[in-house]
Amino acid sequence: MLNSVRVRLTLWYAGVLALVLVLFAVSTYKLVALQVEAGMDTALLETARAFSEAFIHEYHEHRDQGVMVSTKDDAIVQSIRQFHFHDRMMIVFNDSGQLVAFSDPPFHSVVTAQVAFPQDAPVISPSFLESIRFGERAFGTFATVGGEYHRVCGIHTEIEGTTYVLAVAQPMREQEVMLRQIRNLFGLGWSVALGVALWGGFLLARKSLAPVVAMSETAAQISVANLHERLPVKNEKDELGQLAQTFNRLLNRLNQSFEQQRRFMADASHELRTPVAIIRGEASVALSQAERPAAELRESLGVVHTESLRMSRIIEDLFLLARADAGQQPLVMTDFYLDELLEDCLRSVRTLALQAGQTLAYDHPEEVFFHGDEGLIRLLVLNLLTNAIRYSGPQRRICMALAVHPETLVISVEDNGSGIPAAAQPHIFERFFRADKAWSRTNPEGGTGLGLPIARWIAEAHGGHLDLVKSDTSGTVFAVTLPFNP
Repeated sequence: MLNSVRVRLTLWYAGVLALVLVLFAVSTYKLVALQVEAGMDTALLETARAFSEAFIHEYHEHRDQGVMVSTKDDAIVQSIRQFHFHDRMMIVFNDSGQLVAFSDPPFHSVVTAQVAFPQDAPVISPSFLESIRFGERAFGTFATVGGEYHRVCGIHTEIEGTTYVLAVAQPMREQEVMLRQIRNLFGLGWSVALGVALWGGFLLARKSLAPVVAMSETAAQISVANLHERLPVKNEKDELGQLAQTFNRLLNRLNQSFEQQRRFMADASHELRTPVAIIRGEASVALSQAERPAAELRESLGVVHTESLRMSRIIEDLFLLARADAGQQPLVMTDFYLDELLEDCLRSVRTLALQAGQTLAYDHPEEVFFHGDEGLIRLLVLNLLTNAIRYSGPQRRICMALAVHPETLVISVEDNGSGIPAAAQPHIFERFFRADKAWSRTNPEGGTGLGLPIARWIAEAHGGHLDLVKSDTSGTVFAVTLPFNP
């Protein structure tokens, strides 16, 4: 049961609320109890002081009348008789801690020390009496023999060298009844509040997590066959709605990746099918006759060789892109002169340009020292140059330039051909895309449609980017921007 988020949230919410309610109830109860006790202490202290004043007054009155026998004791008895409280008891002790007199609250009578101490009188400890004799006043709670608690206030009074301890006791039954009612009220309120919190918290958690349950059920049904389905979004602004949107964007990326993989496999199969079919056809023709002229056999072997080269280029490019997609194509970073690498690339494609009747130009500054993967940078530049030679047409001029900026290097390849059709420009970096597929497949030097995707990946792997700057009837310009730290 605790594996459910709804149950855990409900228990946590109810536990916090229960703790808050307990702390509130305990602190409130303690405060009320202290206030009740303070009120009792104040009333008992006032009674004790009034009793002390009455006792002193009675003593002086007896003395003025010339009564000398047991004057102090008689004054105590007369003072107790003047205080008629139905809920308070007066108790007097001498300086030796012996009981002198006390009042019996039910009958408002006075009982002297010779009479036994009643069962309903609190048993006051000697230490309490001792503390009163050396202090101004003292408060304490004492139980009777029957177990009923009394609150006691004691003060001392001294008259003509004799010290008496005057104690006023009051039963705490009414206060205990009131405090018990408060405890019961708090207990009932705590139980009701906790029950409402548990029920309300569970309903709130279930309602709040209902979108999560719906998303979970929908996500469990999504597979490769139905990646087009998306999670429901009830509220786009809350956290769950944002989570659903994030997951939907992930599904979009997965769907696009699967579509790209499907297209990639279909295009790769299609590209490889043609040279394989040609090779099989030439081989079948060559083997169909027992004797064939050497020239025909040589021609067939030439076709097989050309198509095998095309297959090799396609396979190598596919392996490179597959390793790049999997993050398993490492960069071998070295320091080299970029200007010299560009000159080598021009020399490599010079024969291809001469065959097409084209001229090559190179504009570069002084020596440029660069840190990167020399082999991949070479492949990037050769792809751009061979593309320009293949698709710009005869009698064209192809210019490569290297521009050095404070933080970047820009390698540009420009031709003055007829340009890439506007409809094809958004797709030129897609794999196996060719603006003129018919020419590419019939021409032995036709591309595979993987050169520009590979070139863009190489630029991005070095922290740069490859862009089509322009392509119109005046020509086409590609630019490679690479980070540079002189």
